[in-house]
Amino acid sequence: MSKYEPLARHLARLQLQSWRASFDEIERVLNFSLPESARKYNAWWANQSGPGHSQTAGWIDAGWKTSDLDLAAEKVTFSRDAGVSDSPPIPPKQTIPSAAVPPSGGMSIAQAKDALSIYYDTDVANIEIIIRG
Repeated sequence: MSKYEPLARHLARLQLQSWRASFDEIERVLNFSLPESARKYNAWWANQSGPGHSQTAGWIDAGWKTSDLDLAAEKVTFSRDAGVSDSPPIPPKQTIPSAAVPPSGGMSIAQAKDALSIYYDTDVANIEIIIRG
């Protein structure tokens, strides 16, 4: 498992064709700081796979590519790769135990966050639920 898997998971879940992201936003998704080379070298963001490019494998495997890199502004655009048709989402690490899913009738936000933290194998503090009305 690559340490960049959270970024791949994030991209796989996006319902957008492109995402213009700041390095800070990417670091929040990853829950760690990008390496200094990401801030200095265009090559770090290149769409190439192979040894030494674990970060790239994450977004390529999720069906995305990078473009419009601006190192000075610390922003990059991720776009769905037209050459990849409906790439399957990266599967979650665990299934939710049936005891964590309440019977029909709904669940509280806390219960939903608990179940999602199990499903995505992450701390509940990393789960954010947005309700749009």
